[in-house]
Amino acid sequence: MNLYDIATADLPIAGAPPFRTTLTTSGIWEETTRFDNSLGQGTYHDIYLADLHIGYGDLRPSRPLRLRSQLRAPTLEMHFLLEGACVSRLDGPGPALAFRGGESNLLFLPGPAGGRHEVAAGQTCREFEIHLSGPYLQRVLQASTGPLAQGRAAGTWALLHPQHRPISPAMRQLMQQLMDCPFQGPARLFWLEAKVLELLALLLAPTEPAPRKQPRLRSADIEKLHAARTRLLQDVSQAPTLPQLAALVGLNECKLKQGFRQLFGETVYGCLLHCKLEKARACLRQGDLTVTEVAELVGYRHASHFTTAFKKKYGVLPKSIGTRNL
Repeated sequence: MNLYDIATADLPIAGAPPFRTTLTTSGIWEETTRFDNSLGQGTYHDIYLADLHIGYGDLRPSRPLRLRSQLRAPTLEMHFLLEGACVSRLDGPGPALAFRGGESNLLFLPGPAGGRHEVAAGQTCREFEIHLSGPYLQRVLQASTGPLAQGRAAGTWALLHPQHRPISPAMRQLMQQLMDCPFQGPARLFWLEAKVLELLALLLAPTEPAPRKQPRLRSADIEKLHAARTRLLQDVSQAPTLPQLAALVGLNECKLKQGFRQLFGETVYGCLLHCKLEKARACLRQGDLTVTEVAELVGYRHASHFTTAFKKKYGVLPKSIGTRNL
């Protein structure tokens, strides 16, 4: 995928090359791309299995950007836009496809074909997507008589659901499990495949199993919850306690905890822990700091507690990051 500045007639912007790390084990190829230049900042992680691709990351553009991608074969795409907004279209004639934060859908994309994805400046665009081809694609299309099969017959892109569906808490939980897979080796391959199929089932179902009914969040509370998340992640090394965070945004602790999970699909602690460990992993990859120094940088008083949390999330010890390039 390449980045272009919309304002300069699609000429690529010169800047520092992205920093990439790769890992290949047990039939899985992974790559993490990070960049910080005149285009903006971003991180994207790719996981490739046979006929299956999982990708997720965030983009914070400093100017309107166009991302270009290329499909080599017909593909089924599970698309989840977690935050921000994006407009996409395939090369050639055809309508644009717009997603907003919190929306999902299942798409059939004919191939080979190129795609263009436009993101406005001044916002964070965070997405999660899965591409299925080969036997996966065939199984879904053989069982479908609706828009996906019709799109394949016509050689055009098609949406399973005419209107994008909200990303449910169950979907968010599965995406988090895919990102936090606790296994290595062959077990990792089967875990990833199983969770992808669970997520696919939720998208294919006419309706999801009804969750326990939750009170509807007021718009004022939603604004306060977004403010709470922003404040929580402002400095992960000195994050406020739950009572402090509740007081800062004007919510009681119960409403903060329940509303945070309802709106973002994760707990306050889970959100903070994920960002702490992601920052720690990025620092370890650079190789300039010791494990103890990184632990202190992200707010751990005891390096042993940091090591335990890191091992639980990534399946490896922090000290192995530099040697294994994870």
